[in-house]
Amino acid sequence: MNDTEYKYFSELASTLNFSKAAKNLYISQPALSQCIVKLETEFGVKLLNRTKNTVSLTIAGETLLNEYPKVMFANYKMIQKLTSAKKDIHSIFIAIQNGLIINENLRQLFLDFESSHPNIELNFINITSSNVLNSLESDNIDLAITFNSAQKTNIEYDKIYLDSVETYIIVGNKNPILKLDSYDKKIECLNESTLIIVDNNVMPNITSFVVTSCNKNGIFPKNIKYLKNNSSLCNNIILNKGFSIIYKDALINNDMLTYLPLKYNKLCDLCLFVKPNNHSEQIKILIDFIKEKIKQ
Repeated sequence: MNDTEYKYFSELASTLNFSKAAKNLYISQPALSQCIVKLETEFGVKLLNRTKNTVSLTIAGETLLNEYPKVMFANYKMIQKLTSAKKDIHSIFIAIQNGLIINENLRQLFLDFESSHPNIELNFINITSSNVLNSLESDNIDLAITFNSAQKTNIEYDKIYLDSVETYIIVGNKNPILKLDSYDKKIECLNESTLIIVDNNVMPNITSFVVTSCNKNGIFPKNIKYLKNNSSLCNNIILNKGFSIIYKDALINNDMLTYLPLKYNKLCDLCLFVKPNNHSEQIKILIDFIKEKIKQ
């Protein structure tokens, strides 16, 4: 199995529809079917339950879907650590919530650390919000940067406050509402527009957060569109398919997007999540460094 085959399988697992999955992947339906047959032959298990009208994952299919990324990441992590060890350097792996772009404060923080500790290398990996803390819990990564959410976990994590992130209304820079001369008129026009939100499976609790922010600011869009990732959300906004409310650092800041302030802004607390105990000496050094910098 390779990464492309897994991508095909995971898309099918997401849609549970051969025709839709093939369309999303820009391949033919027979090519997708052949890929699944190949995987079932390779592993000697049935991955899907198929009837005339339905498709569902078998237990083996669910196992493959969940375990393959872990195996591939473990392999990557091992290679990275061996490469660092050859240079007499220790590696620390830090997960960042998918879609989150490191801001200037964090950039300087980590650059200062690596400058003062040249024997410790920081490796940053983006992981979907729903899996960030799971990866930390299973020791796939050492630390995690994500928003202080209400996600339920089996472990009581130590949390280090890093920053507060403001949220904005985001529209394409060619959106007609930008020509209006007052803020209130812009808000009124948003009520005739589509609110675009990244799916809760990617960012848990995001729908509740965005809808609450809309209501608090008197924005009542005519419909809501859910997308699978921030890239799709960004492209839809650029193409004037709607607007979104999200923390600014979630999207690449470019001249095709315009950020409008909210009258009533809810700050999001960005935290470093730390698994209690069982820290290497290098992780303790990093944590102490961050705590000291945050105090300043």
